[in-house]
Amino acid sequence: MSEITIKSKPENLALACTEVRKAAAAAGMPDQAAMELELAVSEAVTNSIEHAYDWNEEQDILLKIGTSKNQLLINVLDRGLPLPVDLFNNADGTFSEAQDDPELLAESGRGLNIIRALVDDIRIEHSNGWNSLKLYKNF
Repeated sequence: MSEITIKSKPENLALACTEVRKAAAAAGMPDQAAMELELAVSEAVTNSIEHAYDWNEEQDILLKIGTSKNQLLINVLDRGLPLPVDLFNNADGTFSEAQDDPELLAESGRGLNIIRALVDDIRIEHSNGWNSLKLYKNF
């Protein structure tokens, strides 16, 4: 598993995407799947910057990238505000249909819909002060 830490600045999105692209190429992921994963990670990092850290550019975002046979895992971690628990069905962090309710998500929260559409599985965890958004992409 590789790791990269970036500061929570919008201009660092490109660095996060480059790392995902390199990992996808090294794993032999097809281009379409790699582009989808890259977009999902861009949305996840943007959510950390905007929502977890409220645009505070001096906070850290950690990306852990792991591969297994025919799957990439990208874990986006931050120490900011966690996602509201009402966005998830159950304690294991699976994504809820509740995010389709316009009353629960503001317009800026639509990135979660994008992420959900682009990856095969999402897991949310909060542990030891870290918010963890795990994105699984099969290929």
